[in-house]
Amino acid sequence: MSGRLYVSRLPYEAQESDLRKFFYEYGKIKKILIYTGYALVEFYDPRDADNAIQDLNDKELLGRKLLVKWAMRKADLNKATSVQIEYRLIVENLSRSCHPYELKKFMEQAGKVAYVDKTRIDQGIVEFTNFKDMKNAINKLNRTKFKGKHIRLMEDPKSKNERDRSRSSSPETSGEIISNLLSVHY
Repeated sequence: MSGRLYVSRLPYEAQESDLRKFFYEYGKIKKILIYTGYALVEFYDPRDADNAIQDLNDKELLGRKLLVKWAMRKADLNKATSVQIEYRLIVENLSRSCHPYELKKFMEQAGKVAYVDKTRIDQGIVEFTNFKDMKNAINKLNRTKFKGKHIRLMEDPKSKNERDRSRSSSPETSGEIISNLLSVHY
């Protein structure tokens, strides 16, 4: 498994050699693709990519501050734009070394995970395909040890709650549709 990064705000004059120098100390680079205003940089090891995100996001290259984050696969992008997930948890006290794919695997103990992202060094989000799985995660995994730290799980205030769910015209159908549409693998 590799770690692909999306690098935006890229200066137009940036060359592959500039990006290789910029990312060099973080690990072995598999591939760099440069487009107008952005690039995709792929590392062989996702942990190297994660370290690069933590250290290089908002750093300057050729006079411009870059935005460095995880790239979405085309299939994930299509899913993200076609379905809105409303069962989101905020995960706090994550280990710095935690990678989104590790968090996803850990959270799957509670149910069907639709999306995972690491939003800060010590914080992430996890979206479930249904309310029951989200609540199961809170009950089963809140304050448990993950990668050497006791994590805290909180329902995102913007998430649908049980009252919203009961007003839905067909919650089972909606949950089944979302479950069938989403399958994010890191």
